[in-house]
Amino acid sequence: MYQKAKKPVFVCLLLGLLFGLMLNTANAQGTDPNAPDYIQTPTEFIGHDMTQTLTRQTEVLDYMRYLAERSDRFEYYKAGYSARGTEMGYVVVSTPDNLAHWPEYLEVNKKLLDPVGNNLSAQDQKDLIDDAPMFYMFDAGMHSSENGPVQASPYALYDFATAPEGSELYNALSKLIVVFFPQHPDGSDDVVDWYEKYGTKSNLPTYGGWVSHDNNRGAWYQQPIEIAVWWDVWSKFCPPYYYDFHQGNSAEGMYNNTCLKPAETNVNTDYSLFALSNEIIGEMYGEMGQKEYAPGKKYTNTTFSEITMDYPGYVASMSLLHQRVGAGSVEIGCTGVQSLGWGGVYAHEVMDQLVIKAAKYKNLIMENRNRVVNETIAKGNHTPNFTYKEFDYENLIVNGKDYSKDPLMTIIDEDADYEDYLKLSNKDYSNYPYAYIIPEASAQKDPNLADKMVNILIKGLVDVHKLNSDLVIGNTTYKAGSYVVLLGQTYGNFAKAVLEKQDFSVTAGTGTRPYDVVGWTMPLQMGVNCVEIHDSAVLNADMTLVDHADMAVGQVIGDGGKNFVLRNQQNKVIDAVCDLLEDKVKVSWSDNSFTVDGIDFPKGTIIVPNQDEDVEELVADLADELKLTFYSVGNIDVKSKEIKLPRIGLYYDWSNTTQEGWNRMVFEEYDLPFTRVTKNEVLAGDLNKHYDVIIISDQSESSIVNGATASFMPDYMKGGLGTTGVALLKQFVENGGYLMTMNASSNLIVNRFDVGLAQKSTQEKGDWYCPGSILQAYANPDAAPAYSFALDTNCPVFFNNGPIFKVTNPDAVSVLTYAYDKLMLSGYTVGEEAVLSTPGAVEIPLGAGQILATGMKPMNRSQADGNFPIIFNFMLESGTGLGAARADLEAELATGKYTAATVASAVYVIDGVNQAISEGTSTEQEDALLLAIANAKDALVERNQVSLKVSPNVILGPDKEITLRVAVDYLEGVSVLESQIKLNDDRFEFVDISPLVEDVMFTRNLEYNGNPEIAYFNMYQIDGIPDALQADLADITIKLKDGETAASLNAVLDSVDMYVGYVDENGVHQSEAIPSKVVGEGEAEAEIYFPSSVTGDFDGDEEINGADLSIALTYYGALDEDIDWFTSGAWYVDLDGDHDIDIADLTISAYLAAHFVDELLIQSIDEELIPDEGQTPDEGLTPDEGLTPDEGLTPDEGQTPDEGQTPDEGLTPDEGQTPDEGLTPDEGQTPDEGLTPDEGQTPDEGQTPDEGQTPDPEPVPEV
Repeated sequence: MYQKAKKPVFVCLLLGLLFGLMLNTANAQGTDPNAPDYIQTPTEFIGHDMTQTLTRQTEVLDYMRYLAERSDRFEYYKAGYSARGTEMGYVVVSTPDNLAHWPEYLEVNKKLLDPVGNNLSAQDQKDLIDDAPMFYMFDAGMHSSENGPVQASPYALYDFATAPEGSELYNALSKLIVVFFPQHPDGSDDVVDWYEKYGTKSNLPTYGGWVSHDNNRGAWYQQPIEIAVWWDVWSKFCPPYYYDFHQGNSAEGMYNNTCLKPAETNVNTDYSLFALSNEIIGEMYGEMGQKEYAPGKKYTNTTFSEITMDYPGYVASMSLLHQRVGAGSVEIGCTGVQSLGWGGVYAHEVMDQLVIKAAKYKNLIMENRNRVVNETIAKGNHTPNFTYKEFDYENLIVNGKDYSKDPLMTIIDEDADYEDYLKLSNKDYSNYPYAYIIPEASAQKDPNLADKMVNILIKGLVDVHKLNSDLVIGNTTYKAGSYVVLLGQTYGNFAKAVLEKQDFSVTAGTGTRPYDVVGWTMPLQMGVNCVEIHDSAVLNADMTLVDHADMAVGQVIGDGGKNFVLRNQQNKVIDAVCDLLEDKVKVSWSDNSFTVDGIDFPKGTIIVPNQDEDVEELVADLADELKLTFYSVGNIDVKSKEIKLPRIGLYYDWSNTTQEGWNRMVFEEYDLPFTRVTKNEVLAGDLNKHYDVIIISDQSESSIVNGATASFMPDYMKGGLGTTGVALLKQFVENGGYLMTMNASSNLIVNRFDVGLAQKSTQEKGDWYCPGSILQAYANPDAAPAYSFALDTNCPVFFNNGPIFKVTNPDAVSVLTYAYDKLMLSGYTVGEEAVLSTPGAVEIPLGAGQILATGMKPMNRSQADGNFPIIFNFMLESGTGLGAARADLEAELATGKYTAATVASAVYVIDGVNQAISEGTSTEQEDALLLAIANAKDALVERNQVSLKVSPNVILGPDKEITLRVAVDYLEGVSVLESQIKLNDDRFEFVDISPLVEDVMFTRNLEYNGNPEIAYFNMYQIDGIPDALQADLADITIKLKDGETAASLNAVLDSVDMYVGYVDENGVHQSEAIPSKVVGEGEAEAEIYFPSSVTGDFDGDEEINGADLSIALTYYGALDEDIDWFTSGAWYVDLDGDHDIDIADLTISAYLAAHFVDELLIQSIDEELIPDEGQTPDEGLTPDEGLTPDEGLTPDEGQTPDEGQTPDEGLTPDEGQTPDEGLTPDEGQTPDEGLTPDEGQTPDEGQTPDEGQTPDPEPVPEV
């Protein structure tokens, strides 16, 4: 593998013998496969040749762990986890001695990166560089479909592990500490899965969860998550030399992709450093070109756009802006489907050789890295008499020698003193800023975004300070709490690169046109106020270094108001609104600006009625969690629209998944409730039933209509919406839906919706060209999507060759308009005059819905945070439309909680809305219909609601007792009702529970399960508790214990738990917790409890009789696997314990009922538990011994199911009974009225001893 100079044969034999002896003691590789020091090749370990067979990255990590276990040259570390939770890791590789001390060498590297802070002279730096090994990092697998390098890497690692001591590679490792990090394991799995299923590894439509190949665009934001993990590793080591391995598929060869002369002035301004990188790799390629294993293969340096490659979204550019000197990315050309070809076989040779070259030029690389560090600090501080070495490439003559063709030699000049790199000539830094200041919260539109930006900088290794006191710069005062980014620091060039405005238009007409982002100014994209400072006074400011930003503060200003209001100025407002709506809290936004309690609020302000303590608590929690400011205010006099929780659909198909992935990342960041919409869902129609708003990400009209067409793709991925799908999307809008398109997808609206929206022709646009730049635009605060800009209409937008609109629809509203004079804020433009004053985003009504078409990219790679409100507000607006209101009412009806009468009324309203939509509605009609829907929803009457009323609820009476009344607000179809009341104040005790409803079984227990703090009662009627409205069920009396004192109720109640049981239309016993509330103090929850400890007693009367057998029959067929086995009470009837209710259980129940003897029960009860004095046999509602299901508790003999209180008569009392009669004993009702079966029945009729029912021989004690 490694060629040596030719020597005489005998010398070779002698050296070979000596070398062989050395290997027996010093070689890292044993020769016996069974020896403990033997290291398997990757092929042996994995079981196949990874250069010829696709391999999952998890197997690569397995081999890395194996090497760490077997070799003293390796250490493995876990770096983090991928989006799917797959472990990501790296290895640190060097000689054993270096490896034992690498943390110390890392500290040396960090010291060198801060020469000023560590007071290092030029000689100090030189000495540290001479004595310490250099950190060199390489990675592979960034783009998972480029699997060659990551699969070749184990073979390079094997070489590192087994290189003989004294070999060229081993000697190189002695000068380096190598870090290898494979990226993107999820994508690797997707590639292998795709190949195994479809036989190809290329062109799979998506991999890795979100953005596939576009993941190498988020480095400066440290996203997606795999890039964040990469940055954690890179920033830990800050290697001076770094390579990112890629794979080319179109040709055989190896390419060094780098920019020879970057246009970005913050990237190592001495171009000789690029020459260094290119010369080193060029030297390596030249040598490899002579290798016998790669005859005739191409080794070249290729140059992308000088501008494009400066974008800090690339990992190579991100590392370049962090003072790494060497390299960038290496692209290994490969051919074939699965086979990696020669590039896979020999890619590890490149990795080996780069280690060797890095070691050869180790001092040179580190010295130049530190020269750049010193230069960066000097520029930021305007240090005099300090410069960097600068070359004239046209006339590069050094010491009389022409180096213009070989600039590397000027750097390698061994005669040059290192001091010369630090002081050669003066350089004018007068126009270089000293710092950037991010003013404090009151000067920010969205303090959360200011914090986010500062935290990105801090994680990007930038030192950020916070002002302790006000700072005056010129005529401007920057308040305490503002953040300061000084440029005279190690990574000041990175800070400047992302905070300043780019202007590459000077290159227009040179023939170099960038194809990707060229305007990336972070404050402009994020909508953050950031000021460039050219005054040295900032260097002496009173400030403190911080490790995180905390500018935003969550608070509720005011107290006890009738409403909470929230200015709709911050991105997290949508998060708060969705959380409130998910908790069923009413939310609206104002149609106009207003003033309340002396405070001004703009149009679009969020209004939340202060309905109860729960709302207060929720608002306080949201303010704290989301760092938002709510105001508690009084009555608000402003027209507003109620917002329903929008049902958000994000469209995706297989022809373009990347942009949808970036947008999905934003939706997930803000915790938005969304669903991904497929073409099949659109083609199925009825979209309004499922969605209020559908968003189509940036993709071409053709890809939307035609979809994926590649022959290698499976059928289910092929095809688009077609004309049918487009028509259904249009119908969705006409029926009240909202549709948003972004950038290129807006051409779908222009060309296929016929709504008066066009775009300028090529001729009209002239020379206009703008790739990935930030343009000046202004928002229209009267348009709902722009409500967030009501206080400041300035809205920089991200633009990437999108459509330029022309509007002919008089009802269309311009949401954003481009500047009328100076358009470009950051980036590159040509031919601006064609775009000035044109609309950048347009909202167009269509039927009952709305369309929002944008010509810009409001969610650009999830980085244009300042534009997000355009989308968020459009989503909220969709929640105010007819479609959303109608859907909200329909969803509520579908819960089945409401009475038939109110449901019928609501359905009538819905039908009217549908009719109005089909005929077309005006704004006034839509407002009227929205009001009708709101009234219909407010009129819904829920079934099965119970409340606990406290009377009196404040002052204790002279008897020191308080009566708690349990009342039903509405019941329907209920046969069992149970309640448990808890006390949380041991000064009180339960005295009595008195039933208020007649003719139902009633059991009670003042010490449930022996706990005196819990009281329990149960109501049961086999034929169902009568349907009722506003019926009082029971009075519960509590009393202050003797010797205790209390002035008021004082939150004595802990909770009231309510449960109902019923038999459904299929005859199956069901159970459910019911909504319950406490009027007075306390809280309410729902649970189920059972009243009796007597086996076979199911109704809680401490007897076993025919009533219990009837109850058992209702559970017949129940199984323990049923979801309600316990909550319904079925388990209590499982008398034989075989986990189902069968004939055996019914037989046992019948036997127990037939042989039950009252005397035995009485004898088993403590004599102290005697009935209340004066209680008669008729009290307590227990049936007589021997009572059959036909007697006593059923309607009178001869009464048919059609008489009395039957399901057919709904919720009304008996014929002739008025609503004031019957169900409430409070209004003069006599025992003859109400809940008794026959009209006019007296107490002596029905359930009396006169009709065969004899009284008990003595009272049955109450338990």
